[in-house]
Amino acid sequence: MKHVTSIAFVLMLMASAASAQTNCSFNWGWRMQTAPLPNQLSVSYYDTGKGQPIVLLHGLGGHAAHWLQNIDGLVKAGHRVIAINLPGYGSSHPMLANDAARQLHNYASVVQALVEKLGLKKVMLTGHSMGGQTAMLIALQQPKWLEKLVLAAPAGLETFTAQEAALLKQYATPAFFKQQDSATIARNVKTSFYNMPASAAALIQERNSMKSCARFDDYCKTVSAGVAGMLGAPVADKLAQIRVPVLVLFGKQDASIPNKLLHPQLQHADVMNVALQHIPTVTAVWLEEAGHMLQWEKPADFNNELLHFIRQ
Repeated sequence: MKHVTSIAFVLMLMASAASAQTNCSFNWGWRMQTAPLPNQLSVSYYDTGKGQPIVLLHGLGGHAAHWLQNIDGLVKAGHRVIAINLPGYGSSHPMLANDAARQLHNYASVVQALVEKLGLKKVMLTGHSMGGQTAMLIALQQPKWLEKLVLAAPAGLETFTAQEAALLKQYATPAFFKQQDSATIARNVKTSFYNMPASAAALIQERNSMKSCARFDDYCKTVSAGVAGMLGAPVADKLAQIRVPVLVLFGKQDASIPNKLLHPQLQHADVMNVALQHIPTVTAVWLEEAGHMLQWEKPADFNNELLHFIRQ
């Protein structure tokens, strides 16, 4: 029973800072745009600023506002910033793969379609957690528009055995994510930070409002599919094929990666070393006193590292 409870806690932590924001009243003060894409899919995104574009991809259970603390600074530095709500998040239309293992591949296709629709060139693609793994899948396809890749606490560097993957998928059901109570939500959001800033209380408030959202069931299905999608889209053995310069950032106090329960012997440095050993163009940076939501917790440090990397 203790082992089952531990697995459940890990899965809740994976979606700790989650938000549906679908037909809900929670407002981050942004004017979102919507792009129609093939197959009757529409994707919402926040587009602001002028200059070389930076495209931002959120993590599992997240949405575009997970970059709230970063966007103004990047715009002031002279960049156009596009923060995307991946399908099933925010007001983007749900897109559930028939084979859940294809979920991240579908996300990669959607991001490519939106970038091409917007006519973006020389893009700095930045992904957090699941968004980082999605960004690596895109980079492996070597699109002409991709200039550089920034990975913030990315999933995909840590690998799982078939048995571990089966165990995670067994518990990561839509019902599992639907049943989280307020105390669990608050605890898990806090665990995404080393020292949760006051601004992050909005994430708890928003996550608690999700159950009244019109498409909450779709959201829970999307998060469940995201877990299967990360497990079904391994990238660690393909990293040498990435050709663009890559920046990998981790918070030194990340409580989500590596998985403390399935891989108790694995250290943060072990995960970073996967990138260092296999990506020929990589730069590695550690952010002090930062957890999994490092871009929110240490926005100035995060932006400084990203901008320095871009200007190199």
